[in-house]
Amino acid sequence: MRHLAEVGPIGLTPNRAIKRYFVTWAAAAFNWPGYTAEELYAINKVLNEHDFPPLAILHDLLLAAKLARHRKGFLHITKVGKDLLEHSGSLWITLAQHLLLSAGHDDMLEIEWVSVLNAVNVEAHSGVTDKQFCARLTGSDDKDYHMNSLVYVHLLRPLSWLGLLHESR
Repeated sequence: MRHLAEVGPIGLTPNRAIKRYFVTWAAAAFNWPGYTAEELYAINKVLNEHDFPPLAILHDLLLAAKLARHRKGFLHITKVGKDLLEHSGSLWITLAQHLLLSAGHDDMLEIEWVSVLNAVNVEAHSGVTDKQFCARLTGSDDKDYHMNSLVYVHLLRPLSWLGLLHESR
């Protein structure tokens, strides 16, 4: 968002994906654990938006939260986005709400946040695998790969990306 505010709009492809020049810059600038530029180039000759999942998710998140919008082939920051840049706590709350509560898991995963937060509080102190956390939260066994995947994608990864959990690989 700061890049959008300071440098200007980011180019989009005809399919409304972020152009390669920015994906290349973002992979190096973000230095995202598990998705560093070196790791990404080890399996890709060029980087498209879908090759760098943190950027793809961030793109969707900014649009869903109305902090950015597509216009005339570019991704632009909105007035709300500019205003929230000046208030980092409010920006974090907005992003957290959209990442955790609006991320399309309505019908895929029944979430009771009191149970989630209790499980995080109990299990995160001593360290727990994603499978153990899923079993604690849902009562499913560690062979339920679909449920494990849903819990990881919709709960654990967003909580980690928000800085509320630490993920060790």
